[in-house]
Amino acid sequence: MSEPGKIFILNPRENLLKRVTEEVLSDDKPPHLKTILLPNRRAGVYLKHYMAQTVRSTLLLPRIIPLDDWIVDLYLESTAEPREQINDFDASWIAFEAYNAVCKASGVEPHRWDSFFPWARHMLDALNEFDFELVDPTDVEIDNVPHPLMLRRIKGLYGLFGQILEEKGLITKAKVFRLVAEEPERFLGECVKEMGDEILVVGFYALTESEDRIFRYLFEHGARFYWHAISNPLPRLYRRWKENWGVEPVDISKDCHDSPTRFHFFEAHDLHSEIKELKRRLGEMDSPRAPDEYCIVPLMPTSLIPLLYHLKEVPANVTMGYPLSLTGPYRYLELLFSIMENWREGAFRVRDLEELFLHPYSGLSPLVELLRESLNPFFHREQLFEMAGEIGLKKEMETIFRTALDPIIEARTTADLAEALESIVSFVRSKIKDPSLLDSNPNYSMELVALETIEEELIPLLSNGLFSKITMKKSGLIRFFREISHSCRIALEGEPLHGLQVMGLLETRLINFHTLLFLDTNDSILPGIEDVNPVLPHGIRRWVGLPERGKEELILRYHFERLVNSAKEVHIFWRRQFEGSNRQSQVEPTGLKSRFVERIIWDLEKEAKQPVEDTLIKRSKVVLHASVKDLQHLKKGPEHIEIVRGLMRHISPTGIETYLRCPRRFFYRYVMNIEEKKGDSEIDYGEIGNAVHNALERYYRRLTSKRKEVTKSDLLIEELFNCFLEEIKGKRFYKYISPERRRLLERSAYHRLNNFIKNQPDTTKVIALEKELSHRIYIGGDPALVVVLSGRIDRIDLRDGLYVILDYKTGLVDQPKNISAELIDLEMNEEGLKLLYERFKHIQLPLYAYLFCVTREGAPPWDSITCAYVDLRKSGKEELYHNKRFDFGRWLEEVFPHSLDLIFRHMLEAPYWYPAPDLVSCRFCGYNHGCFGSGAVGS
Repeated sequence: MSEPGKIFILNPRENLLKRVTEEVLSDDKPPHLKTILLPNRRAGVYLKHYMAQTVRSTLLLPRIIPLDDWIVDLYLESTAEPREQINDFDASWIAFEAYNAVCKASGVEPHRWDSFFPWARHMLDALNEFDFELVDPTDVEIDNVPHPLMLRRIKGLYGLFGQILEEKGLITKAKVFRLVAEEPERFLGECVKEMGDEILVVGFYALTESEDRIFRYLFEHGARFYWHAISNPLPRLYRRWKENWGVEPVDISKDCHDSPTRFHFFEAHDLHSEIKELKRRLGEMDSPRAPDEYCIVPLMPTSLIPLLYHLKEVPANVTMGYPLSLTGPYRYLELLFSIMENWREGAFRVRDLEELFLHPYSGLSPLVELLRESLNPFFHREQLFEMAGEIGLKKEMETIFRTALDPIIEARTTADLAEALESIVSFVRSKIKDPSLLDSNPNYSMELVALETIEEELIPLLSNGLFSKITMKKSGLIRFFREISHSCRIALEGEPLHGLQVMGLLETRLINFHTLLFLDTNDSILPGIEDVNPVLPHGIRRWVGLPERGKEELILRYHFERLVNSAKEVHIFWRRQFEGSNRQSQVEPTGLKSRFVERIIWDLEKEAKQPVEDTLIKRSKVVLHASVKDLQHLKKGPEHIEIVRGLMRHISPTGIETYLRCPRRFFYRYVMNIEEKKGDSEIDYGEIGNAVHNALERYYRRLTSKRKEVTKSDLLIEELFNCFLEEIKGKRFYKYISPERRRLLERSAYHRLNNFIKNQPDTTKVIALEKELSHRIYIGGDPALVVVLSGRIDRIDLRDGLYVILDYKTGLVDQPKNISAELIDLEMNEEGLKLLYERFKHIQLPLYAYLFCVTREGAPPWDSITCAYVDLRKSGKEELYHNKRFDFGRWLEEVFPHSLDLIFRHMLEAPYWYPAPDLVSCRFCGYNHGCFGSGAVGS
């Protein structure tokens, strides 16, 4: 039996690939009889580079191969009739077939491919993980997950998936790994007999169970392993590897007396200031003489094109995956698909046509003004041809239809869609035909590479896939295309090695650089948020036999720290996003520097035994930053207070509510009188709400004109709906929306009004409709600080001696959660605002109830009043503002006036116009693109 192998550890400061080169070339055994397994291809390119530098004569190289390729080769060489390995999309189709068979056997309605495809992808990820982890899944009885049958029958589903693959003569990469791991003697035996101890496994860190079993077999038969890490303490997954194998690695690091890594930190206000500073620093460095001298690591793919544009005079070698969905040709395809999604009965929406005609590929921008002047929201093909003919662009219009729109309109299968893409790619390529542009603008070369990726990867996938002849709905076909294309990456592999390197983090594995420059080291990017498979969420995995997740951040931390520790000089950049940044954005990072970077700074501080952040971190200095900082702490001036006092002489519940939700918004809208930007929707939802309110008032006035008491049997949906139709048809937007949108709007309104009627009380007495009320109060009892409250109540009922104030709501309503009978006091600052907001997310309804009581003739009905929202958006039910057991009347009489006093004092006394206390308030705010508050987006 062979002697067991060894595990060697090398300090990251030493170049592992150079050390492996020395080891391979140092003994008497010919290099070509050795195999070097690597985690990726790029490390192999550098390894060959070092060997070429070391040996200036002819050399038969060792076999240098990524592990994935080696395993597949072993399978093919050791199997008499190997099955064809398929891609993940075809494997998803097999998983879909298996799941539909399980559904049918369980009496569940089978699914459609075009709608179920995203779930098939998640299901395949789970099935693949079973194979990589050598797990035989166990059924789990569960309900509260999407598609629970998937987990209840996961064992049978897994078996059926494998059976269908075998019947069709197909296999997945995961199953190849499982085969090799479970039968190592069959697949690896000949290899280790021939090679002996001449297999070198270099630079692996996190292992699946199948990789672990394969490596353990190699180790037992003499293979040498190389870890690139600091030995004390070892990174966590290396410690786990060491303990599981029961081995003692040998540290082969030389005594490193080099100076420690020099760190430089820069906090930028945006991407361009990041790149500008990076470019300045590169200008201070000597030109790179070797491919391992300088490397830029952009952690966000969106930074690549701006980076290359600014570095266009610097020779750069790019090695990273770039999303196809970020390229110009894909965006053009996305535009065409959006047009088809809104295509109705042969008519095209003007808004979509404008975008298409303005696109540089189309060359039809002169038509845009004609479209706008027509005031027609939709155009048919014949109208467009006629319009284009008037200005001599008919031929160009016909080309767009023939090459782009018509092929998509006619597509019914992915094979049809592939033909459509071929036509569109040919058209787009004809628009990018000036080779002189390629050197001056990286966008052009990227667009050509994107077209090649569509031709070489996407089109064959769509035309030759196992699902290519399956008929789909148009919407499903487009959704399917988006799912597939968003997983496609343009592989940028710069060769030959030269000059400045630009690499993704995972492409840098095993490579050492003298100087590193990291872009976008924000915490939302590094490590970012771990993806969770909805088929196997946390907590379910162990029930089906899989290990819990948790390695992703450890893996990223290892690769980042290994790379940083390998360099002599490291420049780390991140973006300072203001507190108003959209924290959910997938395009822009948050303003927190990565926790990995925080760790570096903390270590430097421990070493220096004093805070070093202010001295180490340089920050971009721009005038914009100063003005934004002023906006974040927008001070109330005396002139503002005077305007607010004037507003208080006739203030509505909406104005008060606006202040509670966001003083900044109140400032823009009421103090500065800046009009709020409206949404882009062609349907005016505010007008729909007005139409509903007006219809209900008209209908109830008609019912109560002779008697106040109304029974549920009096309410007729057809009559109420006709009132709504009369109102909505008078709205301007209604005239311009498509017939389909009108029908959808009307059906929706009918359904919701019918729900409203079903949920009305059996009998009620309506004592007022659209009742206008006002009342004067004094802030702090000071007659000089007068406030006139005013409001219009939708409806007031009297039921069994209880007055019910009703407020119709056609939009979302956040019910208050912290109604308390206790009097509160608070500081006139941001914390005080948050406390008020928590108590009064919606102050309108209790304010109406208060106005009704204090303006009522005789004794106010404090002990016989309640209030409720009427949910016209969904259920049609009345939702009480308060808990039934809560003493609402006493609260309204004693606590509410005190709360009003606090709100108005805050308006006058708080020193700043504070941003919104709740980020959700900013999502639909019309000022968010010019505001730098706590939740502003687009800032």
